[in-house]
Amino acid sequence: MAATDLYVNNPWDWSTEDPTKPAEQRFFEAYARSVDSRVFAQGSMTKWYSSKTVYRSETGKVYHGAEEMKAWMTELFYSFEANKHIPEYYVQYKVDGATKIHVGFRRLLWIKGNTGPEPDTDTPVAWICEIGPADDPDAYLGLQFKTSSIHWDKTQTVALLKKKLPSDL
Repeated sequence: MAATDLYVNNPWDWSTEDPTKPAEQRFFEAYARSVDSRVFAQGSMTKWYSSKTVYRSETGKVYHGAEEMKAWMTELFYSFEANKHIPEYYVQYKVDGATKIHVGFRRLLWIKGNTGPEPDTDTPVAWICEIGPADDPDAYLGLQFKTSSIHWDKTQTVALLKKKLPSDL
């Protein structure tokens, strides 16, 4: 039950793919780039999430499967003009053969109508997940998110928005 194969990357740059990084990190970075560019919503989310994935938000909401993730993410990110994630740290280790990952990043969000360079929010996010072998042949690098938990303080974001919020914002 002891953690093995500890890998830490700090500071962390995910702007380009580096073949010397572990496959799970390259997978995570490519996913992050797809969210920032909003291409994640094109096609099936099984490229990233297992059809059996379990995703938990800090609000207690639980999503099951890739398509529930796609619906939630589309509602969340398309509610804003733009979004960007700035990586801060990446920790990867194995427990009983499963790859566990803890990442920290900042989430920048631009409210609809703000097309300028300065975001309306800059919030720290912590994400804990397990990445493992894919159950879909179209998965990126043959990997998928198996479980995920995300934690971010939405106070600033909620205070800025005057309209109806996405269901789990």
